[in-house]
Amino acid sequence: MASMYPAARAGDDPESAALLELAGLLFGKSLYEGVLHTFRLAPFFAKKLSRRPLSLDDLPSLDGALHRSLKQVMRYEGDVRDLCLDWYAREEVFGAVVARKLRPGDEKTPDDVVESHETLAWAHATAELHLVRRRPRADA
Repeated sequence: MASMYPAARAGDDPESAALLELAGLLFGKSLYEGVLHTFRLAPFFAKKLSRRPLSLDDLPSLDGALHRSLKQVMRYEGDVRDLCLDWYAREEVFGAVVARKLRPGDEKTPDDVVESHETLAWAHATAELHLVRRRPRADA
């Protein structure tokens, strides 16, 4: 059985927020009525609901390919600067490309590339963005 979690963009517009609210109401009503449903929450989502901290190790249940890519960068034996990684994550949001700082408050610019000694911090910051900061409305 596949695991379930809300999409990262869920709740970002009024229609999807209303659908999330409706799903919550239906789920609550079914529990109140004693109707039990069999479903499996994604491990990262269950951990987040129980207010436990999330880490890079929780990323495979959200995005296995991203987790594998981060692990490959961490194991990279060459000069990481050759990979042209920076301290921003870019994604398309409603047709526009948005760049988000991996470490809020950090003074890194898009021109600052990730150095070999920073790969662990970069990987953890990327995981934290995807698991926590990118999903504020979806996991509320």
